[in-house]
Amino acid sequence: MKVSRRFVLGAPFLLGACQPLPPMPEEPIVAVSLESAFAGRAGGSGVFLRKHVWTEERFTLAQTGRRLPDRLMVEQTFTFETGTRNHLVWHFFPQQPGLWRGQRDDLVGTARVVENSGMVWFSYQADFVRPGGTVRWGFEEMLYRRQDGALVIDGVLAEGGTPALNERIILRT
Repeated sequence: MKVSRRFVLGAPFLLGACQPLPPMPEEPIVAVSLESAFAGRAGGSGVFLRKHVWTEERFTLAQTGRRLPDRLMVEQTFTFETGTRNHLVWHFFPQQPGLWRGQRDDLVGTARVVENSGMVWFSYQADFVRPGGTVRWGFEEMLYRRQDGALVIDGVLAEGGTPALNERIILRT
């Protein structure tokens, strides 16, 4: 089989566009909506696990959400083991039942948020400023409630279109 130069040059871009979703939960879940998950105060911990080198970045998360007349506003403060803090404010606008549009200062465009099968799915891109420059991450996240009441966010983060990190956050209200 003869492989064209165009195929060889274009293959990384095609493969980079394939961003896998987080795996479905293996445990029974309790149905959750965006509003029920993010209303009020919650706190917990999480980890980013870098694929291929298996390094971890652990953090705690404190969040507060409240319903405003036209949107759901969620403030999140991430505190990493290194002492670095990151404060983010989400604004989720209802589009139609089960569909939201999310905005945040560091987002590229808007987030698509879908409630489906008792879970909430997030898809968005965000720019993070690092000492070496700005990194653009593509997020594919799923939020669900375990039977013990904990909220779980599982995610896959892509850098340059290639899945690079797994994410898990466990929150309690």
